[in-house]
Amino acid sequence: CTLTAPRLTRICRVTTPSRPDQPAAAAPKGVRRALRLALYGLAGLIFLVILLFAGVQTPPGKAVLCRALSAAVAATPGLSAHIDGLEGFLPFSLRLKTLALMDHAGPWLVVSDVRFGWSLAALIAGRVEITELSAGIVRVVRSPELPPDEAPAPMVWPPSLPTLPPLLIDGLAVDRLILDAAVTGVRTETALSGRMAENGGVVAASLAAD
Repeated sequence: CTLTAPRLTRICRVTTPSRPDQPAAAAPKGVRRALRLALYGLAGLIFLVILLFAGVQTPPGKAVLCRALSAAVAATPGLSAHIDGLEGFLPFSLRLKTLALMDHAGPWLVVSDVRFGWSLAALIAGRVEITELSAGIVRVVRSPELPPDEAPAPMVWPPSLPTLPPLLIDGLAVDRLILDAAVTGVRTETALSGRMAENGGVVAASLAAD
């Protein structure tokens, strides 16, 4: 308050405090524009994922995916692949009619009637659970003829797996495993079934051959 002459009138200035329920000042125009663009980009990304997911459920989409997978294998020098007959509800379950790996001399591994399925619920819970990994026929014709620097390393059992959540392959099966004479000296045929689990780098497997 202040006093003014000559009447010594008291003048008081009253300041009303801001109320918490009053609307805040609007964000600058540039910030609003950036937020709007970010939302548009996120919506576009979600739409693209949905579009791709829907596309791979169609026969043309599965055919394109087969060609893409074959091209990815062909990126390895001296190796090519033929992948055909992809079916199922991708990526949760799939069936593959034929998978053939080839070198310059032709096919050396042919797999038919491949089935693969995994559990989304287990993955959300922090586990990798493959409910089915099976094949009707796995035929090893011979050893692949690859360039020396691309020759595969000897198979180590049990395999050394990267650090992953606990892994379970529950339905592991091969109805007919065929090893041609070029592999073992005598053509052999058997069937395999079992399961495999990995936890903390420790691999446990149970396989039965008929």
